[in-house]
Amino acid sequence: MSIWLGAATSALALLAFFGIENFEQLKQALGEDSAPGRQQQTVNTGDCLHNWMIGKGTWAAKKPVVVACGTEGAAVQVSRVSDTAGDCPTDGARHHFSYTNDEGENVVLCLTRRFEVGQCFLALPDGGAQLMSWVECGGGVPAPYSHTYIVTGLYAAPARHTPGECDRSRNDSTRYSSWFIDDKSALVCAVVYDD
Repeated sequence: MSIWLGAATSALALLAFFGIENFEQLKQALGEDSAPGRQQQTVNTGDCLHNWMIGKGTWAAKKPVVVACGTEGAAVQVSRVSDTAGDCPTDGARHHFSYTNDEGENVVLCLTRRFEVGQCFLALPDGGAQLMSWVECGGGVPAPYSHTYIVTGLYAAPARHTPGECDRSRNDSTRYSSWFIDDKSALVCAVVYDD
């Protein structure tokens, strides 16, 4: 009996390590296809999705793919579910995603991008960026983008934007680009990816 109890405890600890806290999340993680989550017609505020932009207005998937928020593939988080895009804030790292549910109704998800150090996203020749994108570092770059940025740091946003906020060491001479995100509550720092 104690062997089975120990094995069950170990299994629960392993699942918790991967962000799986209940049976529903386990079902999502063991979805019917090879994606890290499952396509689902009902998405709720707070859900994380394995969806991101791969180009100008082009999403990686046509339907929402719900994943546990603690997993590597959780690229965006749903801040609101609506029936109109006008309800969604649209700025650097917030956008909307529309799809048709099983009842044939149009659903609009207001999304906020979730960044991790080491992720790459698309950059424009003028230094701007598509912060809702997520691309393979060193992979192809679709037009009108010219290169990629790689995230070097994520920080609570300072009161004012000042030089040195992205420095990773004293006397850091790296040339960083940075953006305020999440209603100016956080700062994303990045450098041009050079493979």
